[in-house]
Amino acid sequence: MIETVQSDKSNRFEIIALFFIATAAFIYFTGGAILDPTNVKWLYWGDPATSYLGWQFFRDTALFQFPLGATPNYGVGFATSIMYTDSLPIIAIPLKFVSPLLPDQFQYFGAWIYASFFLQGYFAWKLLKRSIEAPIIRVVASTLFLIAPIFLYRLVHEGSGHVGLFGQFLVLWAINLHFAQDAKKMSWIVLIAVSIFTCVALFPIVFFIFFLSQAFKFFWKASDARLAILLHFFVAIAVSLLLLWVSGGFSVSDTRSGGLGVYRSSLTSLFDSAPFGDFHWSGALPNISDFAGSQEGFAFLGLAGLLLLPLSLIMFTRSIGSDKHRSVLVISLILAVVALSNKISIANHELFSYPIPSVLSPIFDTLRSSGRFTWPLVYVLLLEGLHGLYITLKSRIPKNGLVALFAALLLLQLIDMRPAYSEIRERFTESGFTASLTDPKWNELAKQYDHLVAVPPLNNDPGWFELALLANNWGMTSNAAYYGRIDEKRLVNESARLQLIVDEQSFDSNTLYVITNYPPNPASPKLIDQFGGAEETAPGVHVYELDGFVVVAP
Repeated sequence: MIETVQSDKSNRFEIIALFFIATAAFIYFTGGAILDPTNVKWLYWGDPATSYLGWQFFRDTALFQFPLGATPNYGVGFATSIMYTDSLPIIAIPLKFVSPLLPDQFQYFGAWIYASFFLQGYFAWKLLKRSIEAPIIRVVASTLFLIAPIFLYRLVHEGSGHVGLFGQFLVLWAINLHFAQDAKKMSWIVLIAVSIFTCVALFPIVFFIFFLSQAFKFFWKASDARLAILLHFFVAIAVSLLLLWVSGGFSVSDTRSGGLGVYRSSLTSLFDSAPFGDFHWSGALPNISDFAGSQEGFAFLGLAGLLLLPLSLIMFTRSIGSDKHRSVLVISLILAVVALSNKISIANHELFSYPIPSVLSPIFDTLRSSGRFTWPLVYVLLLEGLHGLYITLKSRIPKNGLVALFAALLLLQLIDMRPAYSEIRERFTESGFTASLTDPKWNELAKQYDHLVAVPPLNNDPGWFELALLANNWGMTSNAAYYGRIDEKRLVNESARLQLIVDEQSFDSNTLYVITNYPPNPASPKLIDQFGGAEETAPGVHVYELDGFVVVAP
């Protein structure tokens, strides 16, 4: 009983310590200002831009709609769901019900990043509790997961970051459930549900870990337990399909994409300190040249992880607890093979490629950014390396010396990563957004219309963000948007329909039309000649040239 009480006290102490460490890391790397829910301008570029606008348009949808995550007024004509804007539906859906009480410009992504720092440390600590008895060492070791390059990189991915994929604690949670063979079956279902409603790009990684974990259990268990395992697996599939349907995951009929074989990892990704076209994450280790797109396969172990790598491999050869530890290595290696895609390379040298069997093509074509499947391997190697260091030395050196050694390893990692620190902090202190719609006429026109229509419609095309932001600020619908997945056929058909409207000049009186210039629209010169000189007060169609766009105001 006394040991249990002491253990509970130790747990509370460690969790509180991790909370303060996570808070310090959040403030150090981001400055902390992004925690202000009215501070939105840091989201005005890259992937965070659609996360923010996806939420802004979603919050104005009907309270009770189906699918829950539908965004019909964002990307009109090819709209899907906030599942494909990385707007964190797990937060967006509940907040929509109190949206009228919130400021017009409101964001929760800073709070999400803060929470992810803590949850990353917490689930790392949960894993380390299984193999490291010393509380202080567990806290220090958990901090290495908080500063893992693959984790922090998502704050600055391609300059702007990718806030949904900062939730890598879901991967650690899945690994933890694999080790907890006696975990309640509902635990996996909860994790799968959370991953679907958090970031649809993380769901495949979590589900693959679940599937492979259940496969190992199926072959380990006695035959009379296998039926229960199969039932658990099919329940998980059913729940996944139901939640994807309810949330809007099936609003895109074909989620396949052309990214397979581009956004991949290579056989050198674990040792490559710099993603393609990006800055270094190590002062001691050089960049390894790689292919364009390999930034999605960024899997650098970090200097500490590489120093621990021999111990990781030794731990996997030990006989004690071999089933769980070897199986988690096999699972992570299988996912690492998926990360390589069907084009196997070392650095920037492609060794060979192979065709995906037609029966598997729909699955693998959906995994556009397969390189992210390296993350479980990175975390498993770091976990086992720390475990190996502790097991090897705990009976050989005093406890204080062991604490000092783990602290030195953490300090070494912190020092080696200094080249990345300024880049991360700069991302949150210097705006990456420069306005291109500067003519005051935009606001004068926008407040008079209900709909903003770009011709052709825009999905992550130049100018999409500012047009969508303009529409959102004035309560208009917008067909300028950025979805990670769309139905290309719908977009093509919508483009043809809108071009016909322009050609026939059958403009809707409550719609502001923006004719883009990439490439120049053949109807633009005719519209300018016919309507460009009309008096402001004259009835009928007015045409303006604003910041390089031809704007038709019926």
